[in-house]
Amino acid sequence: MGYYNERVLGVIPLKTYSSRFPEKNLYVHKGRPLWWYAAKHLSESCKDFVICTDYTNFTENDMEDLRKYPLFVHRHPNACNSESSVLDVIRYAYMHQQQEYDYIATLFPNTIDFELNDITDGLELIEREGLQEVRGFNWNGKENGLLIFRTERLFNPPGISSYVGCVISGGREIHYKEELN
Repeated sequence: MGYYNERVLGVIPLKTYSSRFPEKNLYVHKGRPLWWYAAKHLSESCKDFVICTDYTNFTENDMEDLRKYPLFVHRHPNACNSESSVLDVIRYAYMHQQQEYDYIATLFPNTIDFELNDITDGLELIEREGLQEVRGFNWNGKENGLLIFRTERLFNPPGISSYVGCVISGGREIHYKEELN
């Protein structure tokens, strides 16, 4: 992973609002809030990563975990509702960085059960096949909250991606509390 981690910015678009599972990203699962699992994987895969959030009431345990991670950006108020584009949130986070990156790896904060190689596999696929983006899907064919793309894709997004790849993994995106059982 060393080859990539200098060139990749990890982004977690963490918001508090959720209509299906209120405050799901902060829900404690196996002793940790859901966002922690995404942070753990990105911290192992990317030298730099940012949590872009509107949340301000982190617990002392959360703050202890957050101190391990180098970057934190307050999410713009216009990007906190359910209509906000995830690309707009990622773009906002990227624009607050002091350096440029070749790739952006995003894990949604409500994702669990990923493996470290899922991100590496996606980055290798982008380079090997000349793709613009890779998305993660679980074994059932549902998107699982992993997005990896070339940075220029962030600033020149086509309506529909034509050069897209896929990583199949055990990772999954949680939308309802019952999905954690």
